Amino acid sequence: MPADEIVAVQAALTARNGIRATARQVGTGNATVHAIACEMRVTGLIGTDYPYRAFFDHVRHRTVNEQAAREIIERHGPDAVPIIRERAENATDLADEIAAKEWRDIADAAERILRETAK
Repeated sequence: MPADEIVAVQAALTARNGIRATARQVGTGNATVHAIACEMRVTGLIGTDYPYRAFFDHVRHRTVNEQAAREIIERHGPDAVPIIRERAENATDLADEIAAKEWRDIADAAERILRETAK
Protein backbone atom coordinates (compact mmCIF):
# COMPACT_ATOMS: atom_id res chain seq x y z
CA MET A 1 0.00 0.00 0.00
CA PRO A 2 1.45 3.39 -0.91
CA ALA A 3 2.52 5.60 1.98
CA ASP A 4 -0.10 8.25 1.18
CA GLU A 5 -2.88 5.66 1.47
CA ILE A 6 -1.51 4.45 4.81
CA VAL A 7 -1.49 8.04 6.07
CA ALA A 8 -5.08 8.49 4.83
CA VAL A 9 -6.17 5.33 6.68
CA GLN A 10 -4.38 6.46 9.85
CA ALA A 11 -6.00 9.91 9.65
CA ALA A 12 -9.47 8.43 9.20
CA LEU A 13 -8.99 6.01 12.10
CA THR A 14 -7.62 8.78 14.31
CA ALA A 15 -10.79 10.74 13.52
CA ARG A 16 -12.63 7.71 14.92
CA ASN A 17 -14.09 6.58 11.60
CA GLY A 18 -14.94 2.88 11.55
CA ILE A 19 -13.07 0.14 9.72
CA ARG A 20 -15.62 -0.16 6.90
CA ALA A 21 -16.09 3.59 6.47
CA THR A 22 -12.33 4.07 6.32
CA ALA A 23 -11.94 1.25 3.79
CA ARG A 24 -14.59 2.83 1.53
CA GLN A 25 -13.16 6.32 1.96
CA VAL A 26 -9.58 5.28 1.10
CA GLY A 27 -10.53 2.62 -1.44
CA THR A 28 -8.94 -0.39 0.22
CA GLY A 29 -10.15 -3.54 1.95
CA ASN A 30 -11.49 -3.90 5.48
CA ALA A 31 -8.71 -6.32 6.44
CA THR A 32 -6.03 -3.90 5.29
CA VAL A 33 -7.57 -1.13 7.39
CA HIS A 34 -7.82 -3.58 10.29
CA ALA A 35 -4.09 -4.42 10.04
CA ILE A 36 -3.20 -0.71 10.13
CA ALA A 37 -5.62 -0.19 13.04
CA CYS A 38 -3.91 -3.03 14.93
CA GLU A 39 -0.56 -1.33 14.46
CA MET A 40 -2.00 1.98 15.60
CA ARG A 41 -3.61 0.36 18.63
CA VAL A 42 -0.43 -1.35 19.83
CA THR A 43 1.61 1.81 19.33
CA GLY A 44 -0.94 3.89 21.23
CA LEU A 45 -2.08 5.98 18.25
CA ILE A 46 -5.65 4.89 18.90
CA GLY A 47 -6.91 3.81 22.28
CA THR A 48 -8.45 0.59 23.48
CA ASP A 49 -11.79 2.41 23.60
CA TYR A 50 -11.84 2.49 19.79
CA PRO A 51 -15.50 2.10 18.73
CA TYR A 52 -14.93 -0.99 16.55
CA ARG A 53 -13.01 -2.86 19.22
CA ALA A 54 -14.80 -6.12 18.36
CA PHE A 55 -12.57 -6.29 15.27
CA PHE A 56 -9.66 -6.90 17.62
CA ASP A 57 -11.13 -10.03 19.21
CA HIS A 58 -8.65 -12.86 19.33
CA VAL A 59 -11.34 -15.21 18.01
CA ARG A 60 -11.38 -13.32 14.70
CA HIS A 61 -7.60 -12.99 14.52
CA ARG A 62 -6.91 -15.80 12.05
CA THR A 63 -9.85 -14.95 9.77
CA VAL A 64 -8.86 -11.30 9.62
CA ASN A 65 -5.22 -12.18 8.92
CA GLU A 66 -6.29 -14.51 6.12
CA GLN A 67 -8.45 -11.76 4.62
CA ALA A 68 -5.58 -9.29 4.85
CA ALA A 69 -3.32 -11.87 3.20
CA ARG A 70 -5.83 -12.37 0.37
CA GLU A 71 -6.06 -8.63 -0.25
CA ILE A 72 -2.28 -8.28 -0.33
CA ILE A 73 -2.01 -11.31 -2.66
CA GLU A 74 -4.60 -9.69 -4.96
CA ARG A 75 -2.49 -6.55 -5.11
CA HIS A 76 1.01 -8.07 -5.30
CA GLY A 77 0.54 -11.65 -6.53
CA PRO A 78 3.29 -14.14 -5.62
CA ASP A 79 5.51 -11.27 -4.39
CA ALA A 80 3.11 -10.74 -1.48
CA VAL A 81 4.91 -12.96 1.02
CA PRO A 82 8.31 -11.23 0.76
CA ILE A 83 6.58 -7.84 0.98
CA ILE A 84 4.70 -8.86 4.12
CA ARG A 85 7.83 -10.38 5.66
CA GLU A 86 9.63 -7.09 5.01
CA ARG A 87 6.90 -5.25 6.92
CA ALA A 88 7.40 -7.68 9.80
CA GLU A 89 11.15 -6.98 9.74
CA ASN A 90 10.50 -3.23 9.69
CA ALA A 91 8.25 -3.56 12.73
CA THR A 92 10.95 -5.60 14.49
CA ASP A 93 13.52 -2.93 13.63
CA LEU A 94 11.20 -0.40 15.27
CA ALA A 95 11.01 -2.66 18.36
CA ASP A 96 7.30 -3.19 17.77
CA GLU A 97 7.07 -6.91 18.39
CA ILE A 98 3.29 -6.97 18.51
CA ALA A 99 2.99 -5.46 15.01
CA ALA A 100 5.84 -7.71 13.82
CA LYS A 101 3.92 -10.76 15.05
CA GLU A 102 0.76 -9.57 13.25
CA TRP A 103 2.70 -9.16 9.99
CA ARG A 104 4.36 -12.60 10.43
CA ASP A 105 0.92 -14.15 11.01
CA ILE A 106 -0.37 -12.46 7.84
CA ALA A 107 2.69 -13.71 5.92
CA ASP A 108 2.07 -17.26 7.17
CA ALA A 109 -1.55 -16.99 6.05
CA ALA A 110 -0.44 -15.74 2.63
CA GLU A 111 1.98 -18.66 2.26
CA ARG A 112 -0.81 -21.08 3.19
CA ILE A 113 -3.21 -19.50 0.70
CA LEU A 114 -0.65 -19.53 -2.11
CA ARG A 115 0.19 -23.20 -1.38
CA GLU A 116 -3.49 -24.16 -1.43
CA THR A 117 -4.18 -22.32 -4.70
CA ALA A 118 -1.13 -23.93 -6.34
CA LYS A 119 -2.56 -27.43 -5.77
